[in-house]
Amino acid sequence: AFAQDFYDLNTIQEIRINNNPYSVEYPRWSRRRVEVITKSSADAYHGTLNLLLRDYRLNARDALAATRPQEQRRIVEGSLFGPVGNSRNTSFLLSAAREQEDLVAVVFAQGPRGAVLQNVPTPQVNSVASLRLSRQFNDKHAMFYQYNFQDRWQNNQGIGGTVLPEAGTQSRFREDEFVVNHRAIVSAKLLSQFRILIGRYWAPIRSNQNAARVVVTDAFTGGGAQADRLSTEFHASITWLVTQTSGKHTLKYGINIPDWSRRGLSDRSNALGTVSYASLADFN
Repeated sequence: AFAQDFYDLNTIQEIRINNNPYSVEYPRWSRRRVEVITKSSADAYHGTLNLLLRDYRLNARDALAATRPQEQRRIVEGSLFGPVGNSRNTSFLLSAAREQEDLVAVVFAQGPRGAVLQNVPTPQVNSVASLRLSRQFNDKHAMFYQYNFQDRWQNNQGIGGTVLPEAGTQSRFREDEFVVNHRAIVSAKLLSQFRILIGRYWAPIRSNQNAARVVVTDAFTGGGAQADRLSTEFHASITWLVTQTSGKHTLKYGINIPDWSRRGLSDRSNALGTVSYASLADFN
């Protein structure tokens, strides 16, 4: 999930890249693996805030648009980490970002009453956040709890060209994850790491209009989008890894359940049907 991998650059202490694609430690083949280790935040409070704005007034005019589409992009991102209260053993890390795009689709179609030329707003919003609480019990035991969140929605998708606004869709993707990680130094040569992840996602797509889809070749597409569907998933993963050092050798062994999930799909696409016409004259 994107929210799980979102970190502010100022919170990163070390990045490790494993180029061995066949390591048995991981559940599947991969060209590379990137491990991000964040800084200890039990000493003081640190934070960052970044703002980005892009406005349509600096864009070139679209050749098929009567006026310049009023598009704008806004990004706000930041992080805050430090101790919880006066504790030197408990700390937190909060990272969040929100990206908003006010995009515009250009419609140039031929309807029963003549040409259809208009700019249609197609806004998009993507929000991600991650909150981690870390606890260092002693020199040998440490735990952290982490919650990851992502919420993305898009309106008027699929519109543009000969597709009218009524034939667009609204989509959303919402994902929540909860992670628990425990690290224990059993001895000077033995390290135990246990991790469990529980998550869910919910991704509906809804048509702007509940009606049959009407397709007129080389003229317009109207009616309903007929793209209604709902995807869901509840999943969990469990990893227990033991690392042992012996002289010049390092051994890793443990248990890994990479994905234990229940997935659902309710597909109601084309439930009301699609009516097609070879030309605008046939439609009239």
